[in-house]
Amino acid sequence: MQTIRKQMETKLDEYGKEIDQLQAKAEKLEGDAKAKAEQHLAALRQKRDAVAEKVKDLGSSSGSAWEQLNSGNKAYKKTAAAFVKL
Repeated sequence: MQTIRKQMETKLDEYGKEIDQLQAKAEKLEGDAKAKAEQHLAALRQKRDAVAEKVKDLGSSSGSAWEQLNSGNKAYKKTAAAFVKL
């Protein structure tokens, strides 16, 4: 579990950098596109935070924690992919 936790912490750092890059792109947008981008960014941050919480709980949990973590990770990736299509 410790190895998985380290891998997910690394992934969370990558997500943070990705969000920062997307934020920079969103700041250049205007009007509805900017508003939509901000909504997607908020969703990304929320999902990243949910994954971070699950990673924190991973140390004291069982296999079901891994399933929840994996689910949260997939949700983040899906939202990030939708943002990139904007």
